Amino acid sequence: METQLDPMKDDLPLMANTNYMLVKHYILDVDVDFKSKVIEGIIVLFFETGSQYRKTSSTGKECCQSQFDETCKVRACEPCYAPVTNVSACSSKPEYNDFAVCGKGEEDASDKNGNHSNEAQASGISSSKDICDIENHGNKDFLLVLDCCDLSVLKVEEVDVAAVSGIEKFTRSAKLTDVSKELENLRNQIVHELVTLPADRWKEQLYYFTLCSQAPGCGELLFTTGTWSLEIRKSGVQTPTDFPHAIRIWYKTKPEGRSVTWTTDQSGRPCVYTMGSPINNRALFPCQEPPVALSTWQASVRTAVDFVVLMSGENSAEPVQLEEGILSWYYYVTMPMPASTFTIAVGCWQEVKQQGFIAPIQTNPKFSLPSSQADFSPHIIFLSQSVLSGWSQLCGTRLCHEIAHAWFGLAIGARDWTEEWISEGFATFLEDIFWARAQQVR
Repeated sequence: METQLDPMKDDLPLMANTNYMLVKHYILDVDVDFKSKVIEGIIVLFFETGSQYRKTSSTGKECCQSQFDETCKVRACEPCYAPVTNVSACSSKPEYNDFAVCGKGEEDASDKNGNHSNEAQASGISSSKDICDIENHGNKDFLLVLDCCDLSVLKVEEVDVAAVSGIEKFTRSAKLTDVSKELENLRNQIVHELVTLPADRWKEQLYYFTLCSQAPGCGELLFTTGTWSLEIRKSGVQTPTDFPHAIRIWYKTKPEGRSVTWTTDQSGRPCVYTMGSPINNRALFPCQEPPVALSTWQASVRTAVDFVVLMSGENSAEPVQLEEGILSWYYYVTMPMPASTFTIAVGCWQEVKQQGFIAPIQTNPKFSLPSSQADFSPHIIFLSQSVLSGWSQLCGTRLCHEIAHAWFGLAIGARDWTEEWISEGFATFLEDIFWARAQQVR
């Protein structure tokens, strides 16, 4: 039964089962359509096995049926949401690079995984029987749960990262003895090696993340959508360790989605930006909301040539013309941050440069603070017009408060949202200190 919330009283439900699988990196590839007021495209998620499952499995105890197993039983007779779409799955057989593959080849992915082909969907075959397989066969498939709201999910598939050229450098052993089982383990091993690369190899990491996001699919996954969640499973997979660690989701937002605002600027020109606060970003893309879920991301956003795309990325994006009238903007973040800090603003923006000043700097070798690159994390700040009234202290203290959150709230934060007052308290305390120092510099 779906949770009914009173937005004036209740907290947002944290549906994602981060104890079992944790998103480490997102790649978004989307189009912004102002006519239909929709953002549509693909998101690829890269996972690590969650801490709770690792602890449980290391003790040898029976592990990992998530808290949503009971939900599976309740929903056993509900159909899996798998609408007919015109999204074309990659049907070409992937070529594996320098891997010694021994044994029998893989069976057809759609048959083996219990997924339906496009023909089956077009003929109206329901996949409710697959959901009921959880009970009929006496076992429980692992269910990946993501936070999601006001989204239309079109298709979910596993990504064949092993088909990427040069990816074999991320495997300790390239010898496979059983294609059907070991190849899945190899894919997950590649993702593990990729997400755990040291920070000083971030350029290489982003490069291979991009290549993996463009790899062919190797089997559709079953999924259901609820008011607050997206639930994904692979038939026959019962543990997070065996579940695909790289998945691709086709989706689109809804005009009434509560994570973004479609409006006009002061000149009457259309614009869209993330509201963030009401339900965070779960109506912008499927994600994980619990505070423990810190991740990096990359995003390519396409829009009409008249518009400028601003995002909370670390880089200053330069638009690339893909075709006549269409520009693509690329941003990335290498500092792991909550999904709620992902922001986007698309409009007919103009950059205004003000004359700067040189501030004296003192250093103290006894301790260090976060690098200057992270000072304005998450790299973009939205200010309401009320703080731009001309009274500099109101705007200045607000900026100082948000800058303080780079330390307290992002780099250091509470384990759960009930303790968020700690971060707010530190930020409120530091805003006066920051503002006082800024006044001295002036």
